[in-house]
Amino acid sequence: MVGTALKKYAESHGMRCDGGYVYGRVNGRYIAMLDGTGVKMLQVYLCPPSQAPEDIAACRIGEVLRTEDPKAYRLIRRGAVNISDGRAVVVFQDGPGAMARISRYIDEVLPRLDALGLHGDACACCGMPMEGEVRHVLADDYVMPVHVGCAAKLSAQPIARGRDQGSVLRGALGALLGAGIGAVLWAIVYMMGYVSGLVGLLIGLLSNFFYGRLGGRKGRARVVIVVAALLIGALLGQIGGVTARFNWSFEEGGGQFTWPMDGEDGFLTVRLTRSQYLKTCWDRYFCRDQTAMLSNEYDRLAAGNPDSGFDRTVTREAFIQRAWDAGYEDNFRAGAREFGANLAMGVFFGLLGCPGLFGQLRDGKRRRTVKMLK
Repeated sequence: MVGTALKKYAESHGMRCDGGYVYGRVNGRYIAMLDGTGVKMLQVYLCPPSQAPEDIAACRIGEVLRTEDPKAYRLIRRGAVNISDGRAVVVFQDGPGAMARISRYIDEVLPRLDALGLHGDACACCGMPMEGEVRHVLADDYVMPVHVGCAAKLSAQPIARGRDQGSVLRGALGALLGAGIGAVLWAIVYMMGYVSGLVGLLIGLLSNFFYGRLGGRKGRARVVIVVAALLIGALLGQIGGVTARFNWSFEEGGGQFTWPMDGEDGFLTVRLTRSQYLKTCWDRYFCRDQTAMLSNEYDRLAAGNPDSGFDRTVTREAFIQRAWDAGYEDNFRAGAREFGANLAMGVFFGLLGCPGLFGQLRDGKRRRTVKMLK
């Protein structure tokens, strides 16, 4: 959108107006401007996207454009300057006298970029010096100068991305942190008997949020890492929740096992330690072979009660025969279905909690949206 003040400035500086922007070359630099809601935005062409500056140079550009006295030019308080792909966007507070401040900014601040070697006089498409007639194109919401012959080529190029300043390692740590927080909540919800799969939505949100919060790099790496963290968080949450239930059962029963026998007492009482009890419960959850599961349980009872004479009083075969459960196979399948269904639901909702994440997979493939300007 272009208001009256911008149109007057454009007319006085030989700029053109099209596509909701005023654009042209002022003081040797290609710029474009538009009105926003309560703000005015200035686009500054720095260099071709393929020649976007490295970290240190980008920081120096930011220091120049933010200026030592941003209030003098009415720059907004936060996020006044954004630099990416060889372009900078400077945002000003709108209001009476705003255009005069912006004009001063263009005359006083932008020339300081020349000291950094950024003269901005190269084609945004091929990177060669601008000679002869210059065309302006609106590509991905940015106005850029190109050669006449390069204007048609620009729409056929994949979107060029400048060097991302983020870190894959920091992003991975952030995603795992978010997944870990979500896993704890998953375990608590599951232990309380609620549908923990819905917590997957929160795991996805937290993983994606902390990936960006800790400065993770954008692009395909983010998709892979966030999805991996989601899977890890959901799996750990499910395992933690089931283990918490087993532990609760141990607290109620104390891991006690009673075996009837001849004698004055009429029975032999042995106990499993907490660790042995949890291992036995997980055996029942994942070991489909009931004979192997009961054999492992027998070994734990014998090892955990060496003074009781359990292994001498009760043979392995007798223990397996007495403890055999005809419905074990059905219970095993039901438990596996519940575990898998809850995990799948968590992953599904977790992916819904990552809005816009998979759009980054198309960044390197989708074509530019290009409009030729006057």
